[in-house]
Amino acid sequence: MKKNISIAIATLSLVVSFICFLKVDKELYYYGINYLKVYNDLPLNINPVFLHEFEGGFYLADEYGSIITNGNNDWANGMNLKVKKFVKYGFNKSNVVAEVYDLKGIKRFVLFSESNNARLKTRLQLSIVDGSNLRNSNSYKWIMVDEELFRVKDVLRNGFLIVFLVSLSALIYLLLKKI
Repeated sequence: MKKNISIAIATLSLVVSFICFLKVDKELYYYGINYLKVYNDLPLNINPVFLHEFEGGFYLADEYGSIITNGNNDWANGMNLKVKKFVKYGFNKSNVVAEVYDLKGIKRFVLFSESNNARLKTRLQLSIVDGSNLRNSNSYKWIMVDEELFRVKDVLRNGFLIVFLVSLSALIYLLLKKI
């Protein structure tokens, strides 16, 4: 009877830790540091990419490479923006918008939308928009690009992974011992 209770507890721990691991890993997709490369919730085939500050920092990328990064950004439509800090980004079903600070400390909003210009070598149209004119900003899901925040989530995810592996080992041990 005790072995059956131990097996049930190990199984429950295994399932709960795996579900929690998946949930936190999906949240970490938005910071570009997820383990499972199965998520792609952002429109326009944009993916977040995490790099440490000394490597260039967080950026958003499409299938052709980086779109908006810290530093100098030259886009196919002739725009140029020197980004000092990437603050947050938001997305809805069709657009992505990034809030950044330029080298002068001015807050800028960069709107990513689908381009109809066949001459551009990208499907994206980027434009700098006024934040107060950002239509339906409440319809966007906003992701703060705060390294401290996603480091905490990263530790939490790794903790769930450890609990999962320990539970799996305990379950295998208990099942083998039962045979």
